[in-house]
Parts: sequence; structure tokens; C-alpha cells
Amino acid sequence: MACSSLPAGQGTKSIHLDKLLGSQDVKVIPFTYYGEGLFLIPVGSPQGEVGFIIDTGATRSAIFKDRWEGYLPDKPTDKFANVFGLVNKGTHPIVEISQLRIGDIQLPNWLVAVLPGQEGKYGVVEQPAGIIGMDLLKDYSLFADAEQSLLYFIPSKYAPPAMPRDWRRVSLKPNPYSEADVGLHFFDLRVGNHLMPALLDTGAEFNVLNWNATVIPQIKQLKRRLRQEWELQGANDVFDPTSRVNVSDMRAERMIWDKSLFVIMSFDHLDLLGVKDKPLAIAGAGIFGRKSFYMNFRTDEMWFAPQQDTKNESSQP
Repeated sequence: MACSSLPAGQGTKSIHLDKLLGSQDVKVIPFTYYGEGLFLIPVGSPQGEVGFIIDTGATRSAIFKDRWEGYLPDKPTDKFANVFGLVNKGTHPIVEISQLRIGDIQLPNWLVAVLPGQEGKYGVVEQPAGIIGMDLLKDYSLFADAEQSLLYFIPSKYAPPAMPRDWRRVSLKPNPYSEADVGLHFFDLRVGNHLMPALLDTGAEFNVLNWNATVIPQIKQLKRRLRQEWELQGANDVFDPTSRVNVSDMRAERMIWDKSLFVIMSFDHLDLLGVKDKPLAIAGAGIFGRKSFYMNFRTDEMWFAPQQDTKNESSQP
């Protein structure tokens, strides 16, 4: 990997990127792409090495119950966690799992939510054992080297590196619809001519838009057509359709995606995030296009590599 430099911050000495990544307290973990571009990393556990998904859309890390039979404590704690995910929504018990580690990162007595099994969700035989959420990720910046399939966990004390000139920066921000800080990160996303907040969710395989509040006329027309078809079929249950559309123009600041697949569905179960009846997109792992990226949750920024990874040109003079 070519050198780049870190900008000098207040009380922070600038160092080269390769020197930073080689620091003793920077942990490097191999990753594989899973399903439709999810990031799966190995986690050491009492049952051997298992795979966990990096999930920036989860406030708390979690395990899938069917992968932990025989390894769970006899009794859960007296705590419960609200899970706002697209699939495993609701309140779930919290258990304490010991002897877990991510590379050299030891996770003694890790408190995680217990979710139902994921059988069939990812379309592959071997299922993930859990997800790593923002309760752990908030303490790190993430640098993904797509060419080497390596994910660097950089302690948040380090200043952001100066990124190459042809990389694209996108600013992150808190939830614009709720004052309650649950540790999730959003950014401004323009879909066609319409600007809306997007939740950064690397645990989602697809980009998602909500039906109830979308301001995009074509999607409103699609919903009307689906409702007419539903009524003609004489359905008497709740109208809750899910559809897929290709969007030809999506952008965030200077980052542009020529074509993106969106799943359109209801977000009723995300009411606690304050998004009911408001425009919202969920930006899944596919926005990175299996290219290198950098995320810093302390300085609220993420960077996207170009189509051809180029790391030898610094954005700093």
C-alpha cells in the first residue's frame, strides 16, 4: 500500500498511513464479501472461529440463537435491547458471552442481544454467527483495503488520514429526526432530484426506501398501481407491499452512483427512530461497490475509493 499522510490535528502529530496501519494498537482483520456485499470477519469463540457481519446500522452487537446452541449461558441477563433492524425488529434478551476476540481485540464478558436464526436469509448454506454493531465500532475508525481483503480497526484517538485526491468524501451526521442519540450515523442522499437523509447500514444487503413518505413521484405511482392490483385481487389483509426499483442517479456530495437497486418497503417498525411519515433511505453495503473505503465515526466522515483504487495521491498539498 502506498504512503499517504495524516493531517496534523490539534495536539496530533502527522504520520504516514502505512506507519499508522502498522502501529501496535491498530488491528488488521481479514474479511470476505458475503451475500450481496456484506463484510464478514472471523471472530474467535468457544466454538471455534465463526463469522460476524460488520453492521453500522445496529446499535448493539448481536448473535443468532441457532448458531449458539450449547454455548449460551443458562440464563440471560435481566436486560433487554430494542432492535430496529429491517428483519429482526423488536425487543430481544441480552446475554453475556465470554472468550470472544476479533484478532487481538479481546472481548471479555461481551453483552450481546440474542436474535432468532437467519436460516435462508443470505441464500448460502453457512450462516453468520452474529453482527458487530456500533457499541463496539464507535471506538474505532475503519479502513477497508479491498485489494487485500483486509479491514483495519484504528483506535478513534488517531486523526483522519489525508485521502487521495480522487477519493470522495461524504459527511456523516446524527439522526435528523430524533434528538435521542442511539449511535447511528446518517448522511444526505440525493435520489434523482430528491434530497433525503440516509442511514449508513453496512448490515443491509440492499438500499431501501420507505413507502409512506417518499417524495419521488415515480415511487408514489408504483405504490398506487400495486394497491389497485391488490384491491382487484380482493385482498382483505393489511396492504404492506415490497418492491424493487433501479435508480439511475444517486449521489451524496461529490460521490455519484450511476445505477443503484432499491428495495421499497414500510418502515413502521422504525418509529422509535422518529422516521414514521418522513423521507428516509437506508444505504446498504452495496454503496461501496466492493471497493476500498474509510469511515471515521468520531469526525463524522467517510471516504469512497474510485472505480480504480488509487492511493498514491494525497488530498493535502
